[in-house]
Amino acid sequence: LTDPALLYVDVGLIHSILILIGAAAVGGTLAIRSGLPTTLGYIVGGLIAGPSGFNVLTNVPTIQTLAQIGSMFVFFEHGMRFRTAFASRRIPRVENLTALCAIKMILSACMV
Repeated sequence: LTDPALLYVDVGLIHSILILIGAAAVGGTLAIRSGLPTTLGYIVGGLIAGPSGFNVLTNVPTIQTLAQIGSMFVFFEHGMRFRTAFASRRIPRVENLTALCAIKMILSACMV
């Protein structure tokens, strides 16, 4: 039996996360120097280090879960940068439409 009070450290996961952070840092830096958006550099860095690139990651299913959470943060960041004044001129009442769609999505997810 194992003791639940003992801390279990997954060194492979920590190693994979550090590789991805390094790849994202290099990709972001190269993107800035070439005049491209930093998000594109982060994505390219992850693609190169991930299973579709050099395949240096050891714990792929856990990294995929972290990648999905990370992409939600990226979408949130881009949403925070979105200028609502520009959108409200182009699309009337964009805030109300966005709130209505968000409520509909939450209710749809609860019904499943």
